[in-house]
Amino acid sequence: MASVSAVVVYIFTILAILCEVKCQVLYVPKIEALSPTELRLTVEYTGFQVFSFQGNINTPIKVGDEGSLSLKLLSRPAESKTSWSTFKDIEPRLKTGDIIYYYVYFITKKGTINYVSDFEYKVTNFVNEDGTSEIIPTSSSSTPTLDTTSNSISHTTPPCTLSITEIKGRKPICKGSLIFNEEFEQSHSKELTQWDPLNQFLAEPDYPFNMYQPYETISLENGSLVIKPVFTDSKLLSNPSLDLADRCTGKFEALECKREGPGIHNAIPPVTTGKITTRTTFSFKYGRVEVRAKLPSGTWILPEINLEPTDHVYGSKNYSSGLVRIAFLQNDGDPGLRKYVVSGLVFSGSNLYSPVSTDFIRLRGDEDWNEDYHVYSVTWTPEKFIFHIDNNEIGHIGYFKSFAEDKAFISHASNWTKGSKMAPFDEMFHVTLGLRVGGVNEFKDSEKKPWKNLASKAMLQFWKAKDEWFPSWTDGAMKIDYVKVYAL
Repeated sequence: MASVSAVVVYIFTILAILCEVKCQVLYVPKIEALSPTELRLTVEYTGFQVFSFQGNINTPIKVGDEGSLSLKLLSRPAESKTSWSTFKDIEPRLKTGDIIYYYVYFITKKGTINYVSDFEYKVTNFVNEDGTSEIIPTSSSSTPTLDTTSNSISHTTPPCTLSITEIKGRKPICKGSLIFNEEFEQSHSKELTQWDPLNQFLAEPDYPFNMYQPYETISLENGSLVIKPVFTDSKLLSNPSLDLADRCTGKFEALECKREGPGIHNAIPPVTTGKITTRTTFSFKYGRVEVRAKLPSGTWILPEINLEPTDHVYGSKNYSSGLVRIAFLQNDGDPGLRKYVVSGLVFSGSNLYSPVSTDFIRLRGDEDWNEDYHVYSVTWTPEKFIFHIDNNEIGHIGYFKSFAEDKAFISHASNWTKGSKMAPFDEMFHVTLGLRVGGVNEFKDSEKKPWKNLASKAMLQFWKAKDEWFPSWTDGAMKIDYVKVYAL
């Protein structure tokens, strides 16, 4: 047995920086230098189909490059929840002080590839094969320390570049980490532990013509989340009032829990849809969000793939704390509009189709965007938002001056002067997925639109015209394949 000893270095796990994959956890491998010519990796199985390690000695490595140290594990180890592999006959020979630069990637059972990058392992000494050590480490503390001058983790953990991304209730975060992942592989929507369904009416500023209830509107099919619109039960519509009582997820004082109709905004909506949110489970500031989705095709149906403010620091009314729309269609029945997908920011609830209240980027496709799945992505930084579709940048939104200055004509813009130039988009946001129908701000008035936005009976006018728009709802569901969020 070798007389030299060991220091067992755990990457990532000490910080609880975990890659959550469908409620499974991938630990970055334990690395041990057995001798100057041997290196051992230990990987805990967490449900992956393929796990790969790519590294170089004393030479940085880019994601996608094959390293001089290359390992690929396929499926589950036969008799253990862990698997290990040894690199032998390493040249040049390892010595204390050498740094192994590496990244890992894994392929889930669903076939999606996830990368975790920018890792370093420093050889401090060599170990026995059983992992025991005779040399006492210079620091026996199991708690990592943060070197604020170098922006890295020191001593017991090899360097990890800290990200500017923040997660509510969890930090620090390593650069490039997968911090949220949902692949909707569960059997029933009730098993979605990272999400909460909404059960409420919708009120200002848009007053859509739907309510949110999870029954019949939210399901899981073939590995995708399906959210569809249905007509509200006729028994409910015939009643003068409806109180959601303790089932309500909205604000009691804002017409979100009880309707007593009739009235301009007090009637029971004729359509019911679904919406889920990570508000109580996952909120973050700055990062990259990626959603693979198939958008709905129905007229007057508005898909919601959004980032919404968690704490409403700048106010709770009229979008005063902002809204990020990752992707949606403004389908008013014009076939040409289905070729335009829209992404962008909402600053105010007045005329959401107007640049006065929003900054939207529109991309024209060769085909209708609702015909197939596409990957919609937004990168949110302290300087700007960058929007991508199918890995192609479609535009960015950001200013040399602050949003508060640029949107000074909005009444609540003065609230944003309390924050950074990105205010209101400098606080915690969470992910929401849902459907809306109609409303008084989303669509311009036109001859073909069956209601007027300022009409006292706008929702009733919409409902009376159902024979015109309902035939287009044959594919009115939104389908989501996965949602991923990465640290910057």
